[in-house]
Amino acid sequence: MDYFERLGAAIQKEWNDRGRDLQAWPEIASRALAEARPCDHVTMRDVLVWAVETDRLPAQADPSGTFGQPPVTVYTGSDFHIDVLFWIDGILTIHQHSFSGAFHVLAGSSVHSTYRFQPTSRLGPAMLAGALSLDRAEYLARGDTRPIGSGSRTIHSLFHLDRPSATVVIRTRFDEGTSPQYEYRMPGIAMLGTELLGPPGAELLRRVAAVEALRLIDPDRAFSLLRSFVAGCDAESLFRALDRSLLAGWLAREQFDALLDDARPRLGPVVDLFHAVFDETLRVSSLNRRRRGIHVPDHRTFFALLLNLSGRKTILDFVARRYPGDPVDTVMRWIEELGAIRTAAGESANVLDIELDEASLLVLRCLLEGLPRDALVERLRGEFDDVDAQADAIDELCRAFRSSRVFRTLLA
Repeated sequence: MDYFERLGAAIQKEWNDRGRDLQAWPEIASRALAEARPCDHVTMRDVLVWAVETDRLPAQADPSGTFGQPPVTVYTGSDFHIDVLFWIDGILTIHQHSFSGAFHVLAGSSVHSTYRFQPTSRLGPAMLAGALSLDRAEYLARGDTRPIGSGSRTIHSLFHLDRPSATVVIRTRFDEGTSPQYEYRMPGIAMLGTELLGPPGAELLRRVAAVEALRLIDPDRAFSLLRSFVAGCDAESLFRALDRSLLAGWLAREQFDALLDDARPRLGPVVDLFHAVFDETLRVSSLNRRRRGIHVPDHRTFFALLLNLSGRKTILDFVARRYPGDPVDTVMRWIEELGAIRTAAGESANVLDIELDEASLLVLRCLLEGLPRDALVERLRGEFDDVDAQADAIDELCRAFRSSRVFRTLLA
């Protein structure tokens, strides 16, 4: 496109004038995007129509479309390119890049989270254990621009709130010395994606896939075969085998726990880390499945906060910065609205997977306000009869909310 041709040529000249200094590149790219503001000159429609109609489509940096829905390369320079990445229901991942540059919100909005990772041990050739912590979470709107540092300088995730949304990315092809390009799992795993593992990783996943196929023929034999196979695995191979099996949904929780317990004598405390990571992986997977049917931006914002933040005060403070009024009222309104949305036509379950009547909504509000148990019960007495006779049920409901995959981080 002519607009991006001019933008790319100007950036190329400035970078050449700076001696193609890679350390200066993120600042050059982010300043160029912030000043040029592509969002004021180009629309999503413009890019998509051009991508179909042009007879001069640049060489596509990501021809298989692995990152974007779709990704469209709109300019190719000598050592960098400009992409427009479209997003409909991109899956949340925490990741770093082997390139550097900057991104600009062309359309839509997102919750952008940055993280820090402190490695403590190596679990295999392509996996590290450590501590992953949230550094900052922010709301990005149309026109916002942020730099991208290569390697561990930028560990981040983007949760897109609007369908569709689009970002303009100016990036190098590859920065030497920044490999490997890790993905991250809370609370503390860094790992290469399966597509980067080479023949050993492909062989491992093929063996696990064979077990998955066998379970349709002989479930008992499939589990015993998997148990025998992972008994000889190192920590990284065990994690990858169980990760695939767990997300495929065919392992019962007691089977999964048994496989990890088998590994404890040889792997020690790393088994506890795996338990925590897999528990968080299931929570994130569950929330991602639910939000695919959610199209209202405010509701997607709520799910973004549940996925990215932890802690009642942290989430309420984020809501208060963006929405007027009492943040507890705002969150409770979203919860009631989501409780009325069914997962699919004819299904009884709502997207929260928990039915909320007047009493349970009041209990949830009290927990969200941070009331101690005595104050919570007193509030219930003001609204309902026979509250004291329901003490055990109230305690059980509070435990259920606090352990729920949906509400766990909200009430932490």
